[in-house]
Amino acid sequence: MREANELTIDGVLSRRLPDRRLGRAIEDAWAQETRSPSKMMQELAAGLRQAGLNIFRHRKGMLFVSPVRARVFGHESAGVSSSINAILEKVAATPGINRKQLAEQLAVADADAAAAERAKMTLANDLHWLIREGYVIEFNDGSLDLPRAKAPAAAEDKPAVPKESAASHADRNEAESKDPVTPDQLEPVVVAGIADPGPENARS
Repeated sequence: MREANELTIDGVLSRRLPDRRLGRAIEDAWAQETRSPSKMMQELAAGLRQAGLNIFRHRKGMLFVSPVRARVFGHESAGVSSSINAILEKVAATPGINRKQLAEQLAVADADAAAAERAKMTLANDLHWLIREGYVIEFNDGSLDLPRAKAPAAAEDKPAVPKESAASHADRNEAESKDPVTPDQLEPVVVAGIADPGPENARS
């Protein structure tokens, strides 16, 4: 016999223990985690944070994990390009839209082939930048959405997001245009969802 604060036992062995009281205690703990896996989720969330991942709530309070920290876009509309403003407005108006639909709906009408290609490249670069910075969330099913804004009371404690001037944004676009990224080359930031450990998921 020995004492320990934590022990690990596999499922097969736990069902063959000669001590019935110990077996019952294990069964009760297993049933409790099945009803509401809050303890397991806390351990899992702590491990994910230690690995440098970010956990946030979205879509009816569901928890998601991403390598990018989601944050609300705080720049003034006048300080960024019209392409970025168009992307943010379209995603805000139609949450769940994917890249292909976004490109089709923001395509430049009545433009020649060269102008249309330039607009397509600008859109791809701006969308890639917004996703990489966490201003737009791209989920693992390809859908796009904006991060949820915090409540007004909590917004006062939120550090201000530095504003990007039109000149600095133009410099960034110019730098990216030297090594343009095609839409086929852009890798999505995979955002995976995990079950919400809250009491609302517990079964009676």
